[in-house]
Amino acid sequence: MALLGVILLLSIPQQSEINTALHLRSEAELLKQTIERSVILARETESELKLQISSTEYTLSTIGSLKQLDYHELNPATSLELHLPPPKEIHFYQSGAVSPASVRIRSTGGGLCDIRLSLRGRVTLVCS
Repeated sequence: MALLGVILLLSIPQQSEINTALHLRSEAELLKQTIERSVILARETESELKLQISSTEYTLSTIGSLKQLDYHELNPATSLELHLPPPKEIHFYQSGAVSPASVRIRSTGGGLCDIRLSLRGRVTLVCS
């Protein structure tokens, strides 16, 4: 019984690290899917969209009418960094072009994921 207690005690920190990594990957995948969906939506609706990003949330809206299409608040264990000058926005155009950007998602556990967006709307995700 004591051996089982020691094993459980040693596995708790590893479980916490696994949960943190899963939360980070989940947030990164969700943002990647939002970006990919935005590229398609801008072309289909023939409208310009913008994705506003802060360190804790992001909002997708139309340019002009400012109709909010999507909103997501990050898990408290993660934060976002958009490598662009203010305003921290990614623009999606009806032609399929996108303002190139690089977004970094960090977890409190030290992990990070980078999302890169090309002018043609290609999205890549790399986590380490």
